[in-house]
Amino acid sequence: MTYKMEALGICVFFALTTPAITYANDAFSTPSSILLKNSDNHYSRLNGVGVLHYSDSPYCTASLLDTRDKSGNAAGPAYLLTAEHCSNPWDDLSQLSVKFNYFSDTYKNQKNYKINKVTWSRHSIRDLAILELAVPLDSLLKEGITPLKISDDASSLAGNILIVGAPSGLDGVGLRLARCTQQTTDATLVEADEVYPETRKNNCIDIRGGSSGSPVIDPETGEIAGVLFTSTHGATLEKMCSRNNPCEVRDAKPILAEETQYSVPVGSLSACFVDGRFDLKSSDCQLSSTTDFRIKNAYLPEKFRTPSHPDNLVPKWNIRFSMDAPFYRVKTVQDAKSCYSPHYYSGTISTVDAVIDTSIGSESGMYFLCLLGVQSAGHRPDARLFNSIQIIPARLVETNFKPLPQPVLTLTPSPDFPELYVDWHEKSPYPFWVHYFDDDIGERKCADLNPGEFTRQQIGLVVPMDALPITLCSYIQDEDLNTSEVRTDVIRAPEIITVDK
Repeated sequence: MTYKMEALGICVFFALTTPAITYANDAFSTPSSILLKNSDNHYSRLNGVGVLHYSDSPYCTASLLDTRDKSGNAAGPAYLLTAEHCSNPWDDLSQLSVKFNYFSDTYKNQKNYKINKVTWSRHSIRDLAILELAVPLDSLLKEGITPLKISDDASSLAGNILIVGAPSGLDGVGLRLARCTQQTTDATLVEADEVYPETRKNNCIDIRGGSSGSPVIDPETGEIAGVLFTSTHGATLEKMCSRNNPCEVRDAKPILAEETQYSVPVGSLSACFVDGRFDLKSSDCQLSSTTDFRIKNAYLPEKFRTPSHPDNLVPKWNIRFSMDAPFYRVKTVQDAKSCYSPHYYSGTISTVDAVIDTSIGSESGMYFLCLLGVQSAGHRPDARLFNSIQIIPARLVETNFKPLPQPVLTLTPSPDFPELYVDWHEKSPYPFWVHYFDDDIGERKCADLNPGEFTRQQIGLVVPMDALPITLCSYIQDEDLNTSEVRTDVIRAPEIITVDK
């Protein structure tokens, strides 16, 4: 999801001495959205809600944080709060900046500041990030930029909320203010390979690309209660639980909540700021440092068929990974919140050449792999350790098998390099993935290979000329787990020989 108030009969007050944003009691019953204008300084209280830019192109929203001490002193850096997937998506901080005063009618008053570093981030579980600007907070205050405080209420907010962000694709360019109601999701949110056990959902409108990272504001206090990070706007049942198509999982069953926006609460962050600086080592801070967890193989969270027939293989996780801990503990559950219970985890296992190939399950529904990095066999779980947990989803479904047509294989020699580009095509309009095997097949036949030996690919394959000849085994699979028969091709430069179809 990097994805009027001319007259509404509502009284709104923004004041530096009174941070509350006040509406009439019934103002939130019907969701609404307005493009903010600030030529009269009416919304200056929100000029610290900025828009992140990469190479001067807007893509996400972020909030300047008020980290002043009780005496009002600003002694530390200037920090932004946003969604983690907005923090550095192109892995190039030199091109990142934030623009404040992002109102539709005061374009010339915008102020641009460079991002210095990503101070802390967590995608899995939270999708939150703290960014540090290249200038201190005191300098921004002198420039007239107004920061927002983080609510220290860890329970977050249920009830009336405001969302301030810069969605794209709507009439007018600039900050928008949406008002609506929020409630606890009361389910685990799954989006592709990400799992979020604790979220809030709301019915605000005009949430689009560019809204990610927007602050969810408590209108009673003017403080940030959460950060918006995803939405089901434009989502479809066919792609439920995939990227930009989040699903709610209750009792292991996924559902699609149409036109719903999701945020993560931020109450636990305030305890990590000490004397104007973000400090993970603070005794009150329960956050973990950014975990270096990487899946090495091409695992993609996907649907698996339930082993309804005795000959069907029980699906396995088949995950190879590395992490910045010498050992790990693991378990599989169907309720992601159970990952936070210390019960039923495995014993300590070395992370050297780590691979998890245990079975996922046998019945239909959503499953979660809970993974804890530990320092020793005696390392007992605590709140900080659980905040570094990795949770990986998989979904087992009952399907009625429908054979797909075999893909058409094409070869295109590179005009610049000694290599061939292999691509697969098929005639159906639905999305599909190719699964291929190009290692030494020995005396076996392609049709005899285990599905776990194939690599899933959504784009073509590049084969160096000096690797030829090769035997290429491939088949296609659609979103409903239907497959074609495995085909066998022997590729020689510059020709292709189809052995069987």
